Amino acid sequence: MDLDIFCKIIDNYGDIGFIWRFAKEYQKWCPKNKIRVFLNNLQTLKEMHPAINLNRPIQKIDNITYIFYTNKKISNIKTLTPAPLIIEAYGCNIPKIYLNRAISKSKLLINLEYLSAETWVNSYHLKESPINTTKKTSLKKFFFMPGFSRESGGILIEKNPHKTYKLWKKNRIQFLSSLLSNYRIDFPLPKNSILGTLFSYEHHFEELLTALNQLEKKVYLIILGTKSQKSFNNLKKRHPCIKITDNHFQFQNTHLLFSPFLKHLEYDQLLHNADFNFVRGEDSFVRAILAAKPFIWDIYPMKQNQHLIKLNAFLDVLTPYFSNKNLSKNYQELSILYNQTKTISKNPKKNKNKLIKKYLFFFENLSEISYDTKYFKNFLIKKCDLMKNFIAFTTQNA
Repeated sequence: MDLDIFCKIIDNYGDIGFIWRFAKEYQKWCPKNKIRVFLNNLQTLKEMHPAINLNRPIQKIDNITYIFYTNKKISNIKTLTPAPLIIEAYGCNIPKIYLNRAISKSKLLINLEYLSAETWVNSYHLKESPINTTKKTSLKKFFFMPGFSRESGGILIEKNPHKTYKLWKKNRIQFLSSLLSNYRIDFPLPKNSILGTLFSYEHHFEELLTALNQLEKKVYLIILGTKSQKSFNNLKKRHPCIKITDNHFQFQNTHLLFSPFLKHLEYDQLLHNADFNFVRGEDSFVRAILAAKPFIWDIYPMKQNQHLIKLNAFLDVLTPYFSNKNLSKNYQELSILYNQTKTISKNPKKNKNKLIKKYLFFFENLSEISYDTKYFKNFLIKKCDLMKNFIAFTTQNA
């Protein structure tokens, strides 16, 4: 079916990152169908998709049409005929002028929600929701809940993932050689070195840098995103570094590499080829899981630490895949502490030392963590493919 997707960008890259990825995957599965993405922010999309023209409110790129609109600027959608299949991403509220026509012309309206490992997701997934109208309509509305269980909607996975990941592994030397040359670094790296990525919200990172420099290894840390880079620039003011290039700084045995924005495919490939990854939000979090490399998730912060409920729910799902209870325990503790670093940095010294110890345990057990998380990745690919689930449900219920 032809598909219209509505998305209101709130959390910068996470919201539109997932939706853009979803649109591209849907196109792979249904190449004959038309896809339109309605969004309120072209600038953020352009950072991921440079072909976007900020001066064109309606544009078609790679067979996907992008339409800019806001609640005050809806002229771009006044005359459009709604698609038979509509996605309302994250409950963004579709404009009434469009929805009134969809009531008589469309078949399915899917409320595509945020990813969550919380158990209530399973009972809400595919639950029908009433359409708020007095008109006679055949339009049906359902909740579609991404998650990590067979009973949920699953996670967004590339089509033919094993083939893609095998190719990335094969091209590792060529890919990393090209990438690291931007920092005047030769690849392969020196023996006893590790390569990591960091894409986060604002943090102090004092304890992380201390832990990295206590390792008996050279560490190369690729820092992505303005919030991550701002945090490390603040750190550099307190800890003078050796400047090697404009984007490469060395502090003791740790090399800080400030990366420009990477395309989706480049970032995904980097996650697979790094030794560890710090990720944030939803989209990069899922990519890190599928990379099956040790990762720490920086979940979107919420008031009254509500985000920790979501974090603990995910950790409960991941725990059974660890073969070692001590490994699982330390990983959980680090994940929680990492998402409380703003609080920890204001607390007594012993709490900071605890975080440093957890970091060290994480880095000293990268191989074991990677080995265990592969089982989780394989389960998700086999049983929790969101696009397969989405197409099966919409085809059956149209």
